[in-house]
Amino acid sequence: METREVERRIRELRQRLDAVSQRATAASPERSASALARIEKAVGDLETTVSSQTPNAVGQLIDVVIESTPTQLAYFDSDFNVIYVNSAYASNLGMKRETLIGQNHFDLFPSEEKKAIFEEVRDTGKPLTFHSVPFFPQDHSERDTTYWDWTLIPVVRNQESGLVLSLVDATEGQRMKREIAQYANRLRSLHETDRAILEARSIGDMSQVTLQRLPEMIPCNRAYIVTFDDDGVSASVSAIYDPDEGAVDRLSVEDIERDWAAVLNGSPPLEGALSLNLYAAADAVEDQARPVRSLLQMADVDGCIITPLKTESEWLGALVLGLDKARAISILQEGILREVADRITIATRQARLQNQHQAYAENLEQRIARRAQALRRSRARLKAIFKSVDVGIALIDRETLILETTNPALEQILGYGPNELIGVCLSDLLHPEDRERGTGVRRMLDHPSEASRRRAMRRYVCKDGKRVWIQLTASAVEIDMPRQLAIVVMDDITEQRQTRKALIQSERLAVAGKLAAALAHEINNPLQSVIGCLGLAEEGLRDEGPEAIVESLDLLSIALDELERTASIVAQLRDLQKPPGSEGAEPADLNRLIQDVVRLTRKESQRQRVEIDVHIDESLPQVIIVPDAIKQAALNLTLNALEAMPQGGRLEIRTERAREPSDGVRVSFADTGGGIDPEVLPHIFEPFYSTKPEGMGVGLFVSQRIVREEHGEITVENQFGKGATFNMWLPLDWADQPFETKTEEEQT
Repeated sequence: METREVERRIRELRQRLDAVSQRATAASPERSASALARIEKAVGDLETTVSSQTPNAVGQLIDVVIESTPTQLAYFDSDFNVIYVNSAYASNLGMKRETLIGQNHFDLFPSEEKKAIFEEVRDTGKPLTFHSVPFFPQDHSERDTTYWDWTLIPVVRNQESGLVLSLVDATEGQRMKREIAQYANRLRSLHETDRAILEARSIGDMSQVTLQRLPEMIPCNRAYIVTFDDDGVSASVSAIYDPDEGAVDRLSVEDIERDWAAVLNGSPPLEGALSLNLYAAADAVEDQARPVRSLLQMADVDGCIITPLKTESEWLGALVLGLDKARAISILQEGILREVADRITIATRQARLQNQHQAYAENLEQRIARRAQALRRSRARLKAIFKSVDVGIALIDRETLILETTNPALEQILGYGPNELIGVCLSDLLHPEDRERGTGVRRMLDHPSEASRRRAMRRYVCKDGKRVWIQLTASAVEIDMPRQLAIVVMDDITEQRQTRKALIQSERLAVAGKLAAALAHEINNPLQSVIGCLGLAEEGLRDEGPEAIVESLDLLSIALDELERTASIVAQLRDLQKPPGSEGAEPADLNRLIQDVVRLTRKESQRQRVEIDVHIDESLPQVIIVPDAIKQAALNLTLNALEAMPQGGRLEIRTERAREPSDGVRVSFADTGGGIDPEVLPHIFEPFYSTKPEGMGVGLFVSQRIVREEHGEITVENQFGKGATFNMWLPLDWADQPFETKTEEEQT
């Protein structure tokens, strides 16, 4: 071959390779760039050295160029018989080059459509180019389909026509285009799904909208969303995608919910059933496939996929897809499925939270409405009670200043008109003798840990000057306020005190009657001594001697001592019968008071054969009491102890300092009698309750009242069959004692 002809052939080859390069670059830039660059370099090198090459060498170089290109090249004659193919063409077909040469192309690959194209290029002499033409394998499996850019170029050589076929693999480029389109469609579908979820008004609406969009992203014949109820043992179908509405075999909501309820109750375990797994129709008999058993029985469903709807700590439900074939989905589809499931999970959780919030808000509104109504009723009741109660009520501060409206009862007790008491200090209304003792409100507010209530009995002066006895109960207001406040309840006990005085006086008279015989004997002894002394003195005075006169004077002195002793006994009896007229308390020696009681009951104890053992605490401080009243209470307790030992015994009376319930003194009366019947014990301080036929049942009741008026308390320690001990406790600071835990009125 001449050099000129070689150069012409090289130019022609360059033109054809340029055309192929353009098509290959358009189809798959990355894959063909390096190969085309190598071809360009080879052609360039060929042009620079052609002048020095022999015709055989030029042909060899052309063969090298054709063999090195990734483009598949084949040369056919006019009847489409293979004359030449390069290695890339033979390798792609999986055949040897020698086998292909001489074979008719359409005998190997029958296609009337492509044969017509070959004939058109041969007959017209015009080249044709096609892009991304799919090539389907003989088994027509979609997964093995490839795409090609191919060009047919007519060639005339030595008056013989032929065709050159060039093939460039465009499968990767086509796959990228398809994935980009799928990704764009995925984003669009997910965006539309998100918008639909946001616009949905309920879990059912959200689920239905999601299922309508899902087949656009993942091909499926059937689908449904099931959510687990809050009780954790039942399930509800939120939505079903069942496009063939006229089909006989349709998904049954009841069957789905029943199957999932079995899963929730442990058959099969929830962890095993809820996983991203593929189930085939043949798996319907397996336990793990029970939740989707009804779906796998559909005629157009050969497999299904369960996608769990789950947060970090809670199973919310499942998204189930029915597929026409039991095969795994692609990684892209799996990612779409998980994203859709995540969106459904979030929307379901938000919907549940919204439902819970709405239910809570409605419940809260109802509760608030009920509370408001109850509060209005309560305020109305309290207002009615406040106005109609017969005890006075007021709100005071630390200085006992009345802050708010008082009730009519308090105004009536103190003789003031409406609202006249507002701004008045209760302490200013105290009787002058009681002002120093105060009411104890200030100490209660300053020391809330000691007691939250205080009780005191004080005399108050009314507006018209009248004096009334008031039992005042103060309670601290335990709310966060800038100033310390207390509520005081004031009860007029003037008439009650008069009644109590009458009871005490009757008890005094009853005790005096009991002691009459003993006191008469006690008086008779000194009187007999007086009579004897006076008789002897009279005889001595008849004698005129000085010795007789001195002896008579001694006898008269003895008689005078005996008369003074008699007068003392009569004075004690008189004090016993004297009404308790002293209103105020005074410091008193409790030890001396107890010794007086022992002297008064000495004869009675001797008659009862009872030994009285007295233990006096000489360091005992004085207490502020009404002495006559406390003596009456101690006398009652002593006589009761003597009566409890009709066969004789021992009575131990002890005085001592006591720290409980607070700083004070205690007098105990412990007898060795038979004790108190447990059935009788709860009633011993009740008025008019007595187990003795001749008893009035007021002795212990009056004694307890007396001691409590002194802010003290009488308690009993009982050992049935062995004896009983009565303890009388009196406070040292009785002007400011806590409210008693049990009043006399509560006892009765």
